[in-house]
Parts: sequence; C-alpha cells; structure tokens
Amino acid sequence: MEDGHLPESQCGFREGRGTVDIFSARQLQEKRLEQNRDLYTTFVDLTKALDTVRREGPWQIMEKFGCPGKFISMVRHFHDGMVARVLDDGDSFNAFPVTNRFKQGCVLASTLLSMMFSAMLSDAFCSDEETSIKSRYKTDGRLSNLHRLQAKTKVEEDWPRCSREERRQTVHKAEDI
Repeated sequence: MEDGHLPESQCGFREGRGTVDIFSARQLQEKRLEQNRDLYTTFVDLTKALDTVRREGPWQIMEKFGCPGKFISMVRHFHDGMVARVLDDGDSFNAFPVTNRFKQGCVLASTLLSMMFSAMLSDAFCSDEETSIKSRYKTDGRLSNLHRLQAKTKVEEDWPRCSREERRQTVHKAEDI
C-alpha cells in the first residue's frame, strides 16, 4: 500500500521508518528551542556509501581493528587493479581504473563498510570531549524541567558512551560536524 500512496511524512507507516525515530528528532528540536541553542544533525545515507569509499580507507581501518596483515593483503589484491568500461549502444569505450568503491559482488563489502562506519562514529563521538555532547539528566526520579536542570546537586553530566551501534551525529556548533 505504501508504494506511491503514502507521503514521505507518514514515517510510522512506511517500511524502515518508525515513530520512535521521529519522536527522538522532535524531542531534540524542542529541547533546542527551550534552551535557545543551535542544533546541527548529520544523517548518513548508507545506500550510496559503497560507491564513495576511498580505496585506502578500508585497509587502514582493517589494520586498526586488528586484522592480520596477510588477510588485509589478500583482500587488497582482490580490489587492486579494478577497471571499468563504458558500453553505449553496443560501442565499448577504453577501460579506466576504478579508484573508489568496493568491487561489485564482493562478499566482504558490507563488513568492510560496517568497519569503516564504526571507525567514523568512534572518531566522531569518542575522540574529544571538547566536541562531544554532554548529556544532562536527573537521577532523583522526578520529571525534568529546564529550571531543575540548572541545580548542580540534582543533575548528572556525562558524555555518551561509545558503542558500535548505528547513530547520527548531533552537535551544537556547525564546525563540529
């Protein structure tokens, strides 16, 4: 039913979209207005990510994740020397080197992309307390309001814990993106 019938705004009724995601985004926007702060959010479109991967990135990240050098070399040799050729109305043009993207049909492509994305998130969320977002929360069991978040005795502050889960990056200054 959703194909062509429901508008994009009906996320709760579309595959892969949920009302929890919308609720979370709306809460961030409302809190930003209450606290009179800027808010910048980065969304990553993973459907196009396989075509934009710089070739040297995966090998460095595989090494960072502790993959054996011999394995990295084997995977690298599979991708090195990849060429493409354009066909137009039956005419074939000269082959040219492909310097980005994973080889089509590579069974490791999704794993390599996942490793790269995890490394990127780790750098974005865990590298520097100056650019990370502190979460302020109450521990006394009462509902929060803006005035109670100012009381030092009732509020905890912490940086979000780093994990290898999918996230979006949200910061208060545009240059931190």
